[in-house]
Amino acid sequence: MEYQEDVLDFREWIGRLRRRRGWIAAAAALGLAAGIAAAAMQKPSYQMTTMMLVKPNGEFRPQGGTPESSAYGPQALEAVMKSDEAILKSPVIARRVVESLHLSEAPEDVMKRISASHTSNLLTVTVRDRDPYKAAAMANAAAEAFAQEVATWPEPQTVRILDRAAVSPGLRPERGAKPVVIVVAALLTGMAAGVGLVTIVEAADRRIRSRRGAERQLGVPVLAAYRRLKGVGASARAPELTPAEWEVVRSLRTNLRFASGDAPLRVLVVTACAPGEGVTTAAATLAVSEGRAGQRVLVVDANLRNPRLREWFGAPDGGPDGRLGLAGVLAGSAPWRDVVCRTPEPGVDLLPAGSVEESVPDLPAWDRLRGVLEEAGSEYDRVVVDAPALLMSADAQILSSLADGVLWVVRSGRLTPEAASEGRRVLRLAGARVLGVLWNDPATPPLRGPADGEPALLPAPGS
Repeated sequence: MEYQEDVLDFREWIGRLRRRRGWIAAAAALGLAAGIAAAAMQKPSYQMTTMMLVKPNGEFRPQGGTPESSAYGPQALEAVMKSDEAILKSPVIARRVVESLHLSEAPEDVMKRISASHTSNLLTVTVRDRDPYKAAAMANAAAEAFAQEVATWPEPQTVRILDRAAVSPGLRPERGAKPVVIVVAALLTGMAAGVGLVTIVEAADRRIRSRRGAERQLGVPVLAAYRRLKGVGASARAPELTPAEWEVVRSLRTNLRFASGDAPLRVLVVTACAPGEGVTTAAATLAVSEGRAGQRVLVVDANLRNPRLREWFGAPDGGPDGRLGLAGVLAGSAPWRDVVCRTPEPGVDLLPAGSVEESVPDLPAWDRLRGVLEEAGSEYDRVVVDAPALLMSADAQILSSLADGVLWVVRSGRLTPEAASEGRRVLRLAGARVLGVLWNDPATPPLRGPADGEPALLPAPGS
């Protein structure tokens, strides 16, 4: 089976956004901080205006008219007023303002703060500055400079200042956009940037992150889905499940039986491609559920390099010296029944890994396990084997070849298409019968009832 692109639909995209919600929150926080800083750095400014009445002294004779019919036509007056606006915003007026008020600023900076507009023959000059008194003085100085300038022209204009700029009581500064608008806009921009970043990162990530992708890449169905299935620690114990969670576990066991068909399923190997996928917790929890359903279950800790089941169940190691276990059975040091331990869970016994002092048993020693599993399968209703990672040890391949079925645990975001292909190859060479996938996804939706049609969900111990 060749690698196929994992198509990302809307629901999966939402799930990935939830997984990386920390990134989005960080981007939103940065945007919020930037918005607050921008709002705080807004400098208040005052706008002061001086109004003038401009009356040209020359005559612009309209087409087809006489001098007595109109001193100025509409188009000619508009051209004159636009010319006056340009003069008010010119360097000439700016230099006169600087000289008259003895400003320390350059004329170019003053010119940027002067604006002009007109309505008919009313000309308005506006100046913005952080100091209202300075803005008023500059507006009045600009109007006076303009009047002096146009009075020297060959065709002079009469300028009358109608309304001088003055600071009135209660004058409030102008801040542009409201601070709340700036902060909200910055927050939304930060969130959008975070969502965009997550989308780009997820689109570039080729790791399997959806149950549909797992089924497509592994070629077997997803039988159940765990939520936040984690590795176990020294203090881990079997969880107390709610009635709804017991129904979920029953669905998992039922799916395993359907997947096995008419063939017996006495020995089940639980494995994954790499460590940290949640294999030990999956094997132990499945065994506990079988035991509480009235079945006799033997759990075999075959992960000799990193045994954890004894700690999970809180059971003593096998043998009189507390060190014997599966390793001793493979070495021929003890019969398997002598090293089986009782666990606090009803109906569940444990064959611990034991102590491997020098090296992991080789292939002839593992062949001894075939008879052990056959005998245990005839005495117990179910034998659940906690196997090491497929790509880390050949032990999992050997164990898979001895089992009636294999349950493949896959953690979302861990398995690459290349690793999945290699895992399939290893199991195919072993002649293993893979029943399905146990999907381990921290972003799996909360537990729903079986009527919703969702895959089964089971919390990790202690969660």
